[in-house]
Amino acid sequence: MKKYADLGLEIEYRCRLSDLPKEVFDPVKQVQGVFFRANGCKVRVRDQEGAYTLTIKYPELGQEAETEITKEMFDSVIAEVDDIKRKIRYQLPDGWIVDHYLNEDGSTDQYLAEYEGTSAPDIPDFIENLMEEELGSDLNPEHEVLRNFIKDKEI
Repeated sequence: MKKYADLGLEIEYRCRLSDLPKEVFDPVKQVQGVFFRANGCKVRVRDQEGAYTLTIKYPELGQEAETEITKEMFDSVIAEVDDIKRKIRYQLPDGWIVDHYLNEDGSTDQYLAEYEGTSAPDIPDFIENLMEEELGSDLNPEHEVLRNFIKDKEI
């Protein structure tokens, strides 16, 4: 992953944790749902405590675009989503976040730690000590578009 870091591509690195690290701060409630997927691209809506966004993500290529939408737009789209995710997002030092995913009854589903950036992350002790499973990155260096983008770069 490090050799693609200098290309300015977004890297999303994830791992599953056994518990919530004690270092978390700034909890934010979120409701989100993906309503369209095609060829590795996904389009989702999110309510982050009254701030509504539409996001287009192409994780295999390290690309993402986001724009604000109205509550009415959010409500009309989320009504059509089958798999709605509820979570509390916490900040961590060193640019990491933890998403505490909740079941419909409010109980814990899972904890996922994530790092987003244009460089490969160092995994701090407070993540490594609770890591159950390394999920890696969505960035796919074998994707034809990404391969064509990097073929003339010196990496």
